[in-house]
Amino acid sequence: MARPLEGPEELIEALRDRVLTVAPERKANDIIGHVDPECGGLVLTGPTSRDATPGLNHYRERLLIARDPARYTKQVATAGDPFGVAADDGGLFGHATLADRLRDQTRTRWSAFAVTPTGYIPADGQAALDAVVDRTNEIDDQALVVALPVGHLWLAEPRVRRLMAAIQSIHHPIALVIDGGNRTDPQEQPGVSEQLRALCASCDRLVVWRTDLAGLDSLAHGALGAAVGIYPGLRHGMRPPCEDDKKDGGPAGSFSALLVRELLRFMRIDQEKNRFFDAVCGLECPCTVCQGRSLASFKDIGEDQLLVARHNTIVINALGADLAACNAGLDRLDWWRQQLADAIERHRHMAAKAQIREKDAVPAVLLRWLQGSPPPLTEGTALG
Repeated sequence: MARPLEGPEELIEALRDRVLTVAPERKANDIIGHVDPECGGLVLTGPTSRDATPGLNHYRERLLIARDPARYTKQVATAGDPFGVAADDGGLFGHATLADRLRDQTRTRWSAFAVTPTGYIPADGQAALDAVVDRTNEIDDQALVVALPVGHLWLAEPRVRRLMAAIQSIHHPIALVIDGGNRTDPQEQPGVSEQLRALCASCDRLVVWRTDLAGLDSLAHGALGAAVGIYPGLRHGMRPPCEDDKKDGGPAGSFSALLVRELLRFMRIDQEKNRFFDAVCGLECPCTVCQGRSLASFKDIGEDQLLVARHNTIVINALGADLAACNAGLDRLDWWRQQLADAIERHRHMAAKAQIREKDAVPAVLLRWLQGSPPPLTEGTALG
């Protein structure tokens, strides 16, 4: 695969069925060797790191790598300045245009494609959304992903139809970043799971970005690709302003959560010391990092934090590869639903073992994902 990529068509094919790993740039060297070059890739964010550059340059020829400026964590988009170009005018970037800044991402760094520095689009930001569409459609000679960072209210009627229209109007792949509002996980907001599925079935260039296992659910429902964070703060959008966490380079993500494949669940290892967690800790992980290690042995300190990041990277990539191996459509949906059913059954078994109520053990999102799929969004359909 050429570096950098050359235009929207090549980028769309490069992203198809791919599950990227979102990580702080300063942690790139810790995990890059565990990213699957065939089905995965790396999206870096947070403060830049000179220490990461040699490793990134080494892998750039065989791994899909990009950098997300994540301006949406710092600034709200406006109709007049959706990308912060005016805010930077006369500063570091001088009078650089949006096209210039995007070109610099791939010319001077190791990125295979550019990501727009879109500001956060609030619920009343229709004019800003329209400006993003217009400005990015003026660029037709670059491989770029258009970031659309929105709040969960954009996934409700009637805004979701305007969001769909914008996504369908953009000529480039779209990175949809969703903020959960008063709940960290946007999937906990009513209707978000269903509307996101409908969007994925309606928009063939949509990449669900900075997410959790909702990225796999989205791929099963027709998304072009997904980008899953290795740390909690990189698995959902953020309303600005947000301060970068010095520990992992991403906002609000200073603790470790282990991805348990058998449960399709990230488990926070520093707090879930309860009867259910004790039951889960009987599991052993066979990945190349854990090598049969019991989940009970992980602590949220020192070397274990590094191992959790590597473990999560491996499991994210393995899940993505297994999903991509299924034919798009019913085969993929059947595989995903079987994974969900198995995970729910394991939760129930462990709840019984721990003598706790089933509803306190089984994540509600798994039950929602196991439900039937909604139809694609069209002018004649409505959800919720």
